[in-house]
Amino acid sequence: MLPRLTRSMMHTLAILLSAICLLGSSPGSHRRIVIAQGGASHELPRNSLAAFVRAYHTGAQYIQADAVLSSDNVLFGATSPSLDTFTNIAELYPDRARDDGGWYSVDFTSEELARVRHRHDSKVFQPTLSSLDDLLGVVTRLNETTGRRIGVGIKLLEPVWHQEQGHDIVATFVETLDRLGYKRRAGEVLVQADDATTLLRVRRAFGQPMRLVLAVEGDEPISHGRIKGYAEWGWGILPDLSTIEADKAWDVRAEEWVQVAHDAGLYVFVSDLAGDEVSMDRAVRRTGGGYRADGIESTHPELAIEVVEVIHGEEDALKEESRQRSRQQ
Repeated sequence: MLPRLTRSMMHTLAILLSAICLLGSSPGSHRRIVIAQGGASHELPRNSLAAFVRAYHTGAQYIQADAVLSSDNVLFGATSPSLDTFTNIAELYPDRARDDGGWYSVDFTSEELARVRHRHDSKVFQPTLSSLDDLLGVVTRLNETTGRRIGVGIKLLEPVWHQEQGHDIVATFVETLDRLGYKRRAGEVLVQADDATTLLRVRRAFGQPMRLVLAVEGDEPISHGRIKGYAEWGWGILPDLSTIEADKAWDVRAEEWVQVAHDAGLYVFVSDLAGDEVSMDRAVRRTGGGYRADGIESTHPELAIEVVEVIHGEEDALKEESRQRSRQQ
């Protein structure tokens, strides 16, 4: 259920999202977009079909799943390859833990994973894990029913770890997209990973330009040269702005870093708008001051969309007021 928007929350979000540029033909100059992270995962289990359907009706432009592999190379929506922290897998398969005490997706078949349920605050509603086929399929069916063209996002989790386990998540992902017909509509797919090598493999294997978003995590600095190199084939970047601000190893301040990315032709996204005042205040500190990001990845898409619409309305009104003044002169 959408939380009541207090004056403080609305003001905080207005500051945040007014720093996110109008999305248009180039980075930094177009109408904002909202990526629903794991669906409407602020109120429903992340990566569940219910969260995807709920997010669809908020108006988010992309609904993003986190993807992991089963032992028989089927992609599932899951927050992490380590499943015991957010599912009932330990209760369902108590003797299947590894020596480190963890239950991992690649140790279970797709049939076994389909019986695993999300843990959720509501003990009544605990849906089973969904395959990526099912998650993308529900968006396709809703698009066909409504006539809209909501895109899908996929974040490939732990690609190096999957490789070490003997599974190629990139190859399976590309085969899955091809089988589902996304080669004909690559513009509807946003692919995210935390390393450029994985994204470049996706780009080469898919054989055509895609909306590839590099999630910059940790404290490794990204130089101007690396930004420009990635921009030669990448589409977007999701930096950890707090790291940029705090780590003096970065060669630019956060505002300048975003501008460098824009100048290179990259779209810049911000994340972690959780819907509470503390997280929103934090997001404002990270993205305010004219950072001019192009969109926001949010677990709370309904709140983000509501505020985006308010700000777009205010900006459109200001533009109309400016036009009226110009006519009068």
